[in-house]
Amino acid sequence: MTSLPTRISVAAVSAATFLLPLLFVRGVYDFTRWPRLLALQIVVVAILTCLLQFVKKSEDQPSGRLVWMIAAFVGWQILSVFWAPNKIEAAFRASQIATFGFFALATAYALFWQGVRDVLRTIGLVTSLVSIICIAQYWGLAFSSIPTAGNPSATFGYRNFLATYLVTVLPTIAIAAWLEDRPRVQKGLIVACALAVTALLCTRTRGAWLALTATCLATGTGFVAFGGLRSALGSFTPKRAAFGLLAAVLVGLVGLQPPNMVQEGQFKIDENKADPALALQTSFSPSASRGRTTVWENTLSLVRDYPLIGVGLGNWQFVYPLYDQGDAITTNVAPQRPHNDPLWILAETGLVGLILYVLLLATVLERVVHHWKSGSENAPLLVAMSLGVLAYLVHSLFSFPLERIASTAVFWLFIGSVAALDRETGGDKQLAIVKPTAILGICLLLLGSGLTIQRLRFDWHYAKAVEAWRRSDWGSVAHSAAKALTIGPFDFRVYQLLGAGYQSLGRHAEALEAFRTSLTYHPNEGNLPLGDLLFEMGRYEAAIAAYQTEAGLFPNRVAAHLGTARAHLALKDWHRAMAAAKRTIDLNVNQLDAHIIVAEAAEGRGDLVTARGAYERLLHTRAASARLYSRYGEMMDRSGHTALALKAYRRAAEMEPKEAKYLNNVGVVLERQGNHKESADAFRAAIQVDPAYARAYRNLGDILEKAGKEQEAIDAYRRFIEHWSGDPRHKDWARHRIHKLQGS
Repeated sequence: MTSLPTRISVAAVSAATFLLPLLFVRGVYDFTRWPRLLALQIVVVAILTCLLQFVKKSEDQPSGRLVWMIAAFVGWQILSVFWAPNKIEAAFRASQIATFGFFALATAYALFWQGVRDVLRTIGLVTSLVSIICIAQYWGLAFSSIPTAGNPSATFGYRNFLATYLVTVLPTIAIAAWLEDRPRVQKGLIVACALAVTALLCTRTRGAWLALTATCLATGTGFVAFGGLRSALGSFTPKRAAFGLLAAVLVGLVGLQPPNMVQEGQFKIDENKADPALALQTSFSPSASRGRTTVWENTLSLVRDYPLIGVGLGNWQFVYPLYDQGDAITTNVAPQRPHNDPLWILAETGLVGLILYVLLLATVLERVVHHWKSGSENAPLLVAMSLGVLAYLVHSLFSFPLERIASTAVFWLFIGSVAALDRETGGDKQLAIVKPTAILGICLLLLGSGLTIQRLRFDWHYAKAVEAWRRSDWGSVAHSAAKALTIGPFDFRVYQLLGAGYQSLGRHAEALEAFRTSLTYHPNEGNLPLGDLLFEMGRYEAAIAAYQTEAGLFPNRVAAHLGTARAHLALKDWHRAMAAAKRTIDLNVNQLDAHIIVAEAAEGRGDLVTARGAYERLLHTRAASARLYSRYGEMMDRSGHTALALKAYRRAAEMEPKEAKYLNNVGVVLERQGNHKESADAFRAAIQVDPAYARAYRNLGDILEKAGKEQEAIDAYRRFIEHWSGDPRHKDWARHRIHKLQGS
C-alpha cells in the first residue's frame, strides 16, 4: 500500500504540473515568471517535507549517478553568484535554478512508476486546456484579455514560451497515450496531443517545430537501433488509427488556417510566418535568424575572455554590450540573453558549467538507452521522459526557456522522473545524505520564496512605472519607480525610469543621482540618458564624457555622436562640434540637427560662406522644414541680412501657421526694420495662435509703448508676467515698465 507521504508528494507534483502552465497575475511586470516560481517553491518545500517522513522506508533509491549530476550542475550554477558583478540579478537566478534542482531531486525520491503515470495524465489535461485557450485566441473566439506580448500565447505571455512548453510535453504525452490501459484516459491523451500540435502550428514557432521533428527522428532511430518497433506496431488497432485520423483532421482544419486574432499583442506574427507553409519556406532565409547568429558570434567573443568560469549567473546581459558594438543592441532593443540556452550557460558559468550540463544530459541518455536495450518494464516511460528533455533541449538552441518557469519545471521534472524510474538497491550512502539535503533545500527555498514575494511586490510598482512612462505621465513614473525602490533595487531599469521621471519634472539633481545609480548596476547601459540630462543641466564637459562612453560602446549610435556635437557647440568648440556632427551625418545623412550644427559651427568660427551654403543646400532638399527655415533666418538675422531673415521666417510661418514662435520672429524682424504696424500685427497673430506665448506679449508691449498706447502696453506686459516661466528678472523688468507707464 502506498504511504500517505508518498501520495501527498505525488499529489503535490501533479498540482504543480497543473497549476504552473495556468497561473498568472495581472498588474505584475513579469506576470507569469514570479507567480509561477513562488508556486513551485511552495510545492517543492511540501515535497521535501514529506521526504523527511518516508524516504527511509524505501527499499531502493533513485539513480545515484543522475542525482549527483543534478546536484553538481545546480551547485556550480549557484556557486557562480560569487564572481557575478551584479549580485542582485545573480541571486534571483540562483533562487530559480535552486528551485528547479530541488524539484528534480524531490521528484526523483518521491515518484515511482505509478506516480509518474499519474503526473503524465495531469500534464495531458493541462496541455489540453492551454491548447484550447491558444486556439481560441488564434481564431478570435475568446481569452483575448489575457495579458500577452504576442498572441496566441494562452496563459504564457508570449507565443514562443507556449511553444516551448507544448513541444516539451507533446512527445511525452504521446507515448503515455500509447501506453495507457484505460480507454477513456487514452482517448483524452490523444485529444491532448492533437490539440497541442494544433496550438503549436498556431504559434508559428519554427524552432519548436524543429524540436518536434528531432524527437520523431530520435524515436525512429531508437526503434531501429534497439528494437521494439514490431511490438509497437502490433498494438496499433483500427480504432486507434481512426481516432488518430480524426485528430489529424482537427489539426488540419484549425492549425493551417490564417489567424483571426482580436488582440495580437506588442509583437505580431511576422509576415514570413503568415501560414505554416510560408513559415517553413522562409526558415533558412537570411532574415530567419532575427539577428541570433550575430548575438551568438559576439557571445563567443565574450566566452573567449571568460572561458573557464564565465561572467557569473544572470550577468550575460551586463557584460555582453562590451562585445556587441551596436550589432544587435539598438536604442529600441537590448537583448538580455543570447537566445541559446547552452551558449547562455557557457557564457555565465564557463566551460565547467557547460560540461556539467552536457554530462547531466548524457547521463539521462545513457540510463534511458540502458533500459531500452535491456527491455526493462520502465523503458517506455523512460523513453517518454527523455524525448521531452530532447525537445526542450533542441528548442533551447534558438530560444531561452531556461528563464521561463512552466516549461523548465517540466524539463527538470522529466530528468527527476528518469532518476526515479532508474532505481537501484542498497543505496545506504545515498540515503544518508537525503535528510540533510532535504533540510538544506527547505531552508534555501523558504529564503527563495521570501525573495520571490519581494520581487512580486517590486514588479507590481515597476509595471505601473512602465505604464506611466508609455503615457508620458512623468509624475506617476517617478512615484511608482520610487515605491518600487523602497522594496529593493531589483532591476536597474527602475532607476532609469526614476531618472526620466525626475528629469521631466525638473528635479535634475535627483534625476542625476538616479541615472548614476543605474550605472553602478549596469555600467554598459544608460550613458545616453545621463548625457542628455547633463546637457540639459548645462554641464557640457560631463555630458561629452557620457556621450563618448556611449559612442565607445556603440560606435554607430547616432544619438551619442549628435549629443557630443551639441555639447561641443554649446562650449563653442567649433572644430570638435563640426567633427562630431559630420560623424553623425556619415551614420545618418538625413539627420537634420547634425547639418544645422555644421552650419552653426561654421558660423561660429567666422566661416559664413560655409554656414550659409550648408543651410541653403538643405533648403533645396526634402529636409527643408519650418524649423530649418527658422534656423536659417536666425543666422541671417545675426549676420545683418534682415531681408533674408524675414523671408525665411515668413516661409517658416507659412509651413507651420499654428506655430507662434515663427510669427513672433517675423514681428521681431519687422520691428527692427521700422515697420511697427505689421510688426504688431505679427505679434497679435502669434498670440491668437497661442494665447500663452509669453514672448509675443512682451514684444507687443514694446511696440504699443513706443506707439504711445500706454494702457494696451500695460495689458500686454501683464499677460507676459502671467505666462512667463523663465528667468524671473524678465518679470521684474515688465513690472518696472508697468509701474513707469502707470506713473506717466
